Amino acid sequence: MPILEVKNLKIYYFTPSGIVKAVDGVDLYIERGETRCIVGESGSGKSTLGMGIAGLIDHPGRIVDGEVIFDGKIVASKNGIYTQKLLGRRITLIFQDPRSALNPVMTVGEQISETLQHNLGLDRREAYKIAYDLLRKVEIPDPERVLHSYPHELSGGMAQRVVIAIALSTEPDLIIADEPTSALDVTVQAEILRLFRSLVKSGKRSVLFITHDLSVALEICDTTSIMYAGKIVEEGLTREIFEKPLHPYTQALLSSIPRIGLKTEKLMSISGEPPLMIEPPKGCRFHPRCPFKLEICDKQEPILINLSETRRVACHLYK
Repeated sequence: MPILEVKNLKIYYFTPSGIVKAVDGVDLYIERGETRCIVGESGSGKSTLGMGIAGLIDHPGRIVDGEVIFDGKIVASKNGIYTQKLLGRRITLIFQDPRSALNPVMTVGEQISETLQHNLGLDRREAYKIAYDLLRKVEIPDPERVLHSYPHELSGGMAQRVVIAIALSTEPDLIIADEPTSALDVTVQAEILRLFRSLVKSGKRSVLFITHDLSVALEICDTTSIMYAGKIVEEGLTREIFEKPLHPYTQALLSSIPRIGLKTEKLMSISGEPPLMIEPPKGCRFHPRCPFKLEICDKQEPILINLSETRRVACHLYK
């Protein structure tokens, strides 16, 4: 049984300007021990999907259809959200900006130990001992000093290591990481990705890793789902998607980034603009930008079809 199943999830924002269909019928599953990436442009709905799974959708947004199933139990649907009961223990989150995720008036030791005391019922002395061991685990030099430091005294990379330590502290079953390295410079980003990958794999945890960067997906993820305009348009093993992208949007994404060792005449850009989610295009949502548009594309919405045990794509080219 997968640790996480998302079935026909729809998350809409009800604004004065209209209904924003941020996530509009997403099916997704994550096996135990699997790291799955959600890749897409800004505004594709990937962060809303992550927050919906965690039960953290704020007004004016809400789940209007579908359900989130965690470890065999429905934890979020239009009838209610129960995921929050699991947050901090079985499900943890890592956000984009580590400094905004840390309390500026509490020391690192206080923040980690508070998490442990609240979720695991440990006393203060036990919690501080585990906090020290966690800082060593995330390769922080001089963990004793960092325990007594405030977030503003840490570098961006050091702060993100602390956030990772907090996320791992309760031995969660699922980690949702939303662009956790995009606020860091390239060198530090590579170090954090290496560390994160090794820690996740050693604990056999499941991860939903949200990113706009396909190279990050290749670095860290077993499987990848490509998201466009609130829908998943392609998914499969990450290496397969890189070697043979199927959906025209995935092909365009890969053609727009430089790849070492690949001989190409020039980098390509994706024509047009992402659609406004208040009034998404009829039929395939990518058809206004697609160079392979068929007559059916602006009339009928494609569904995800299985091309193999590991590949699925939503495109009329493959019917």
